[in-house]
Amino acid sequence: MIPEAQRIANGYECLLSDLRTLPDDTTVVSLDDRALAATFHAYNRLLHVPPTSVSIGGPLATDTDFAAADRAFEKCRPLPVVIDNALSTEALEELQRFSRDATIWFEVKDHGGHLGAYFQEGLACELLIATADALRRALPRNLEGLGLAKLWAYKHVQGGSGTDLHADMGAVSAHLWITPDQASLDPEAGGIEIWPVRMPEDWNFNHANVERGGIRPLLVGKGDPIVMPHRCNRLVLFEANLFGRVRAGPNPGMKIDGST
Repeated sequence: MIPEAQRIANGYECLLSDLRTLPDDTTVVSLDDRALAATFHAYNRLLHVPPTSVSIGGPLATDTDFAAADRAFEKCRPLPVVIDNALSTEALEELQRFSRDATIWFEVKDHGGHLGAYFQEGLACELLIATADALRRALPRNLEGLGLAKLWAYKHVQGGSGTDLHADMGAVSAHLWITPDQASLDPEAGGIEIWPVRMPEDWNFNHANVERGGIRPLLVGKGDPIVMPHRCNRLVLFEANLFGRVRAGPNPGMKIDGST
């Protein structure tokens, strides 16, 4: 480790020691000038973005039947479709490494239960852009002619409550889990819940992602949500304007999402 990095790491260790008296690890606190100085002002800075590359064969798994998934999604929409073994082993491992090492996790979400990273703030690596392009070619019935509108990633704390009910802006959303299965203490607890209920046409981002107060009344009497449990390298496709929520479960989840 280079000397500058060691000083920053030591500073974070001291700051962490000061925060050990907090009630739990989802408590949100504001860092004052003294705390920021302890990290040599490295907190929330884009200090390291490891390079990624794309293999000759592309980022998608060659033994997965994307054509069948494309037909299934076209037939069952707005219901979601699950594609397991979405990425090649090489692409999955590289994406896991990138997500562990990149200093791009700037946003503390909601109650503090998860961190967010975004396309315009360091998430836009070559491998993810290539994956979006490859999915558009592999799923032409549903993605042809669509561009990548948003790209974001979340890290969920163990035992957190996940995300609140919301809807995405776009035509199709794709959720990809990359946390290894062995990290899950309960394979059925994490994942995503999706209600086959579309966001009203006159709603905007604020209605569906900030205020959210009008969502639950729309779901009354609409039955139970469709639940897709977390599995590593599982891709879930669904219409972006459906209401849903991510269940973090008893595992530290890492999920990368996109909408087109």
